[in-house]
Amino acid sequence: MGLFVLLAAAAAVIIAVGTLWLIRMIRRPPRHTLASALARGFPAEPSELKLDAQDVTLRLPDETTTPAWLIEGEQSAGPIVVVSHGWASGRYVSLARAPLLTPHASRVVLYDLRGHGDSTARNCDLGAREVDDLLAVIEQVTPTDQADTPVVLYGSSMGGVISMHAAARDEAKRIVGVVAEAPYLQLGTPMRGQLRRREAPTWPFAPLALAHFRFWIKGFAAFDLAIPLDHVACPLLVLHGTDDAISPHAHGRQIADDAPHGELVAFEGAGHSRLHEHDPHHYESALRAFFERAAAASNDTPLRPVAVERSEKPPLPWGEGSAQ
Repeated sequence: MGLFVLLAAAAAVIIAVGTLWLIRMIRRPPRHTLASALARGFPAEPSELKLDAQDVTLRLPDETTTPAWLIEGEQSAGPIVVVSHGWASGRYVSLARAPLLTPHASRVVLYDLRGHGDSTARNCDLGAREVDDLLAVIEQVTPTDQADTPVVLYGSSMGGVISMHAAARDEAKRIVGVVAEAPYLQLGTPMRGQLRRREAPTWPFAPLALAHFRFWIKGFAAFDLAIPLDHVACPLLVLHGTDDAISPHAHGRQIADDAPHGELVAFEGAGHSRLHEHDPHHYESALRAFFERAAAASNDTPLRPVAVERSEKPPLPWGEGSAQ
């Protein structure tokens, strides 16, 4: 009996420590700042990519702040494109995608989500508060004399899910399109995927961490329950790798099928992130067709399906990183 009690106590300690580690890791992900950008060879500022930008500080609804770049686009009459990165990422990682967006936009906005990068918010709230943050960002990055400028939301992984929720709550109908790269249906799926990537067990740690988030993060349960896709009235482009081990390709397919104006563009052999590097031509073609649809939506023109070619390009030899 004594040995059984000892083993049970040891198991309880392992489960408690492992769950607390997972909770802390998810709520306080590694921060991608200037130092990490320089260390990883990422561009340190928009000017390195020959982009004109303004550095600003944005205020979030809880009075925390986050830095942002307002990058000048090539289309004076185009939409404002607001980019929301994924978990454990940041605006420095998003910067590589900016040159693909500026040809279609009047302004491209890159900012750090709460709990990421140089945001002053201590924790990531996994989307529960980030939707309100995104809506506040949209208001602050719109010039006062251009209040009716249409907005396109671009999000990667968690940022894509946040963007879809924000579009569903867009009462002003300013959001004319959403691009979601590698989105997921519920947080438990990418959480388990990240644990498997680290060769760590998913049970019982993932279920216990999710229970913690539902109890302690206000609004998390409602956010994670389901994406209100029936309220996303604008065009939705889902970009997804067929070999995504974090957010399964089937999730992208279901999201595109359930949205009123959803389209899925698949990247054969691609993983969870950096689809723009896996097949640049395919990526740019998908974006071009999408922005045409978004422009039609903003002009109240009947929407037509996106026509983009499927990618048959084999995967590139390098692996996918954790930054999204």
